[in-house]
Amino acid sequence: MHRLIRSITVVSTVALSSSAALAAQSLAARVVAVHEGYVELEAEQPLPAWAAQGSSVQALGWQTQVQRVDGDRLTIALSRSRASRVQLDSEIVIREIPQQQRLGC
Repeated sequence: MHRLIRSITVVSTVALSSSAALAAQSLAARVVAVHEGYVELEAEQPLPAWAAQGSSVQALGWQTQVQRVDGDRLTIALSRSRASRVQLDSEIVIREIPQQQRLGC
């Protein structure tokens, strides 16, 4: 019985540490401009490596791609209809898309 409890504890610990390592990182930002199909965001902290040009991120509830990075600002692509719903000066969270989700796992 003691061996079974220890095995369950080890498996649970490994599973929890794996899920924490795979958890997506996030970045707080503010909308500074909305152009036709593009939203420009200003980050409140330095941009992490995953927020590079061409990377896929989740922002405003949709999966999108980073089009441009300039200092602490980044531009994401959205459809015109979605971009038209974005309000200036609104606070949003940009999330990294985990590798498993990018690959469809």
